[in-house]
Amino acid sequence: MTVQSDLKTAIAACESAKGNYDTFAQSTEDEAAKTMFQQMSQDMTTISSN
Repeated sequence: MTVQSDLKTAIAACESAKGNYDTFAQSTEDEAAKTMFQQMSQDMTTISSN
């Protein structure tokens, strides 16, 4: 694999994780967990946009 290919794979993984975190945040009633998943989702947005 090339570096470019590796980066595309890593970005796709971040975007997938973000989707999971968004789903988890929406499906929990625990406010602390909701906040944690929302922060994790935001972190993945930051990582994948850089």
